[in-house]
Amino acid sequence: MSTTSLSVDYVNNQVSQVNIASLSGLPLYYTKEAPFTSPWQATALVRYEWPLFGGSLGVQGDAKFIDAYFFSLTNYQSTRQPHFTLYDADVSWMSDSKRWNVSVTGTNLTDVRYKTVGFDVAPLFGEEQVAYGLPRWFKVQIGYHF
Repeated sequence: MSTTSLSVDYVNNQVSQVNIASLSGLPLYYTKEAPFTSPWQATALVRYEWPLFGGSLGVQGDAKFIDAYFFSLTNYQSTRQPHFTLYDADVSWMSDSKRWNVSVTGTNLTDVRYKTVGFDVAPLFGEEQVAYGLPRWFKVQIGYHF
């Protein structure tokens, strides 16, 4: 048995009439991109399963593309996350009784460094505070279902 899926998403992430104060104290209105909202995302998944050793073995690969986005409504370049793609893979076996399962999973296989949140504190401390997503990660799971 095989499964294939593909999705592409687009969102108009423009926010109008954003009031950003100027040095004169008078408001200036801008159109900005909404924070944490990439305009384009896409995912693809391929999975194949076949009978093996009194159960079924599955092999899966997937990819997720996330377009550039900002962490702040100000849209300062220091709070911009460039686009990136994550690749994952999984090999799993489940017994015919559905009681036993074993899986080996790898995530972020190309070890992409991407930010999950960021704050521009350069005016105060001369730096940017960021948190990064998980690096390349592997795990093995063995399960028994009661």
